[in-house]
Amino acid sequence: MSLKLPFHTYGNLRRLTRLPWLRGPRNPRMTRRSLRLVLLAAATISCHAIHAQSQSSSTCNAGGDGSQDPVTRAKSVRLGHMVDGPAVWLRQQPDPECKDERCSTDQLPAMSGNSDGIEMSRNGSWVCVLVPGKKPLETRIGWLSDQRWTTTLSENPTPNWTGVWQSYNQKLWIRSAAGGQLSVKGDAIWDGRSGPHFGDFEFVAKVEGDLLVKRASGESDPCEVALRIVGPFIFGADNGMCGAMNVNFNGMYRFRPGLK
Repeated sequence: MSLKLPFHTYGNLRRLTRLPWLRGPRNPRMTRRSLRLVLLAAATISCHAIHAQSQSSSTCNAGGDGSQDPVTRAKSVRLGHMVDGPAVWLRQQPDPECKDERCSTDQLPAMSGNSDGIEMSRNGSWVCVLVPGKKPLETRIGWLSDQRWTTTLSENPTPNWTGVWQSYNQKLWIRSAAGGQLSVKGDAIWDGRSGPHFGDFEFVAKVEGDLLVKRASGESDPCEVALRIVGPFIFGADNGMCGAMNVNFNGMYRFRPGLK
């Protein structure tokens, strides 16, 4: 059986073999034994790292994969539909064995389906989804069996950006601007034990394909945001630099008719 180690592991091994206690010619048998121990330890560490990386794919959150930039994350989501059927809970983990409310992400009532939503990612036969709840600002997120989800191939061909869009604690105002551009203002709040934290941004830009993108402008304004129309929703992704701690503009926004 051969074990293939990541490239950086070999570099670490080369540095280790330069240590005097591994390099000395006085006891070559001890040197070989020490090298075998180092190889075994490195292989164990690498296996743990690989296992941890594979577990990360079971994460389901409103911002998507945080290691990717906002534009990549916004482009990766898709419109979908939760198929009508018996009530199910959206789960914290893609686990087929758990079948009650203890596995749910938010301890809210089970959902029957028949609702459009946003597909964030997949893990085997499970889909990480964002779907609207019963309340106007409520968003539900979690893992759902792919038997209860269909991906919508044709999304909104002529999206209408302008208006007020809102999630539970985030709000967007999008207005027409000169030169075929759009003016975008965002506010968000996170209510912690020590008091609320706030975030905001403003920018004017043209739609790039199906995206509105705010790019950072140096240390004075490090905030980056990507907004994308996904069916009847807007999906937002940011770089975590658009407000105080724990404030973000990630997730699904719904159009709020009548608000200005």
